[in-house]
Amino acid sequence: MTPDELRDRILRWENPHTDFKETVDNDIELAKDLVCFADSDGGQLVIGVAEDRSVVGVPDVDEGRYYIRSGARCHRASREELLRLFQAARSLFYDEQPLPRLDLADLDLDAVSRYLRDTDQIDLDDDLVQLLHAWRMYDGSHPTVGGIVLFGRRPQTALESSRVVVGALAGDDIGDDFVDRKDVYGPLFSAVAQIETLLQLHLRTGHEIVGFEKEKREEIPMAALREAAVNALVHRDYTIPGPTRIFVLSNRVEVRSPRRPPNSVDAEAMRAGVHVTRNPHIYSRVVAAELATRAGTGIRRITRLLKEANGTSLGIAISDAEVALTLPRGPR
Repeated sequence: MTPDELRDRILRWENPHTDFKETVDNDIELAKDLVCFADSDGGQLVIGVAEDRSVVGVPDVDEGRYYIRSGARCHRASREELLRLFQAARSLFYDEQPLPRLDLADLDLDAVSRYLRDTDQIDLDDDLVQLLHAWRMYDGSHPTVGGIVLFGRRPQTALESSRVVVGALAGDDIGDDFVDRKDVYGPLFSAVAQIETLLQLHLRTGHEIVGFEKEKREEIPMAALREAAVNALVHRDYTIPGPTRIFVLSNRVEVRSPRRPPNSVDAEAMRAGVHVTRNPHIYSRVVAAELATRAGTGIRRITRLLKEANGTSLGIAISDAEVALTLPRGPR
């Protein structure tokens, strides 16, 4: 309601759909008034207007505090919890938030130039700082989360949530011992290449003679694994400090990304191609590099690649803590 609308409402005063109160001293009376509106055809209860129609306002009872329910208790929201609430409401995007401890020197401008060459945008190479500002990678004083994820000199030092762990386990249980475990360092584009190399070390690749040609047969298509890894890094919640985790087990590969998808997107919606972008500025740069597919087709592409390669199906498990994609390994 705008100030003009409020003044007009006060002039017309109370009617079946409008009631005014100077203060609310009794919760029961307030509840009764609201139920009366709810049980008829609706209305508005305006608090802070006196009987003489003067606006007296209401006290600032919240004192600028935010509260959130966790489990069975209510507590004051932390900065990270507030950021997640605003993200869910799409009031802000975390990838455009500046990191005040950092400055321009923490961005690798040579990496930006390479990105422009690789994406055939070399004509934009005149003023890299201005370009980063336009991309929401830099706010004029500090790099943003997206800037560090994509072009940071030491992303994992500056932003703990940019960490990636790739591990190979001895069996098919996530609790089995690691036979190999590596931390991946560097910005997103470098991280994807490293992930691909590490996965190739632990997955089988065979060959089949087709006609007179020898064709490579991967037990899990590398294109599907790459898509899953990129999906995790682009769409993960960077307010959560935990790493993106990729596990190679004896019968599958799991790609685990912190936090559930935004806007109540579930596994069925993901399979149907529903697309809600958590980090739009990171996403747009990755799409321009042709490292991610557009508008919700990534999961469907992984599903198709698995079916064509070995007849298996993509598993999707969603909890409040994470999204886990499961890519089954082909028959031995």
